[in-house]
Amino acid sequence: MSLEFAGEVRLPVARERAWAGLNDPELLRRAIVGCTQLERTDPDRFLAVLTARVGPISVTFRGELHIQDPKPPASYTLSAQAKGGAAGFGSMNAHVQLEAISPTETQLRYQAQAQVGGKLASVGQRLIQSVAQKQADDFFQRFTQLL
Repeated sequence: MSLEFAGEVRLPVARERAWAGLNDPELLRRAIVGCTQLERTDPDRFLAVLTARVGPISVTFRGELHIQDPKPPASYTLSAQAKGGAAGFGSMNAHVQLEAISPTETQLRYQAQAQVGGKLASVGQRLIQSVAQKQADDFFQRFTQLL
């Protein structure tokens, strides 16, 4: 099952600070709801463990994130592949752009495509889309507070 979502968030920090936050494993771990582990394994790779609930299914994903095509402090693409045991699997590609609005404000825009399979796909695209968008909204709210 394929999903697409996009959005933008105004961050109350300089673009360089927003970029640093998007590359800080501890800040990201704290901003991602349900993330219990996020550790850098290479300059552009992370291992992650994330627990989420999608309808009646609770799943713990274990996977890898990879930063591709970084253009500091303007943009990067983040790809992720994760397995959730019997519940299924997921993958995602997200392009993130940062635009300086002022010396103390940054506009963050993202576009993401995701694939979900296994039992997770059985709960339906609308529910999965809703959960994915809520996760993104919660992430950016927490990320903004942690900056």
